[in-house]
Amino acid sequence: MKSSTTLAIAAIFSVATATISTVHAAEDIVKRVAKGNTPGTTSVGTVLDVTNNAVRLKMKSAAGEITTSIPLEQIDSVTMQAPREYDAVIAKWREGDVKGTLALLEPLVAKFRGLPSPWMERAMILLGEVKLTGGDIEGAEKVFADFQVLYPESTQMAEVALGRLALEKGNIEQAREKVSEVASEARATLSAGPEKSAQFAQALFVMGGAYEKDEAFQDALANYMLIITVFNSDAALVKQAEVRAATLKEKKIVVP
Repeated sequence: MKSSTTLAIAAIFSVATATISTVHAAEDIVKRVAKGNTPGTTSVGTVLDVTNNAVRLKMKSAAGEITTSIPLEQIDSVTMQAPREYDAVIAKWREGDVKGTLALLEPLVAKFRGLPSPWMERAMILLGEVKLTGGDIEGAEKVFADFQVLYPESTQMAEVALGRLALEKGNIEQAREKVSEVASEARATLSAGPEKSAQFAQALFVMGGAYEKDEAFQDALANYMLIITVFNSDAALVKQAEVRAATLKEKKIVVP
């Protein structure tokens, strides 16, 4: 039987849940790393996948369509709308279908693994979350470790993910340590755009879970209420916070 924490975080997913668009760009933009004083060049086309540590890009030329490979180490960024397959992933996850989500998400992450694009970073974090929710702690740990190698600059996203992992493993102090900075920023800010708001909410949810484990129920409820009333851009996470808050209120817990 899954713990209340496992059930409660079942619908946590990446920031993309709140911000995903139904409009899909026709062309993607690959920007190369600058060399010295020479700015990086750009290539425009359709990203097909990442194969052998290189982005395969279908482009138009005078001779017709061509496919070229650009090594990841030469790429600064990729401007690419999340593919339609990702929309299907999010839809499955909203339904709480762990197996169905994994069936769609694992091949998608494998296809674009290492792509330096925000949606792919969020997809990889989501893969770890889904595995964690399904009870595959070892699998989630591997995904998060891989994420840190592939996206070393996305430290805050990684720390929040590792905080959730620590919470599920029962390492309460480690979980709190991983998300405390982000949670403190959330409390000090009390406002944010959709993406930042969702990340704040995830950190606060972990803090809430940690406080529940410590039986510091008022503090737990305070964190959940911030998700519900302030950082509520992620509808599914808000719903889960409402469930946890209702459980605490049944115990006559109130926010001081």
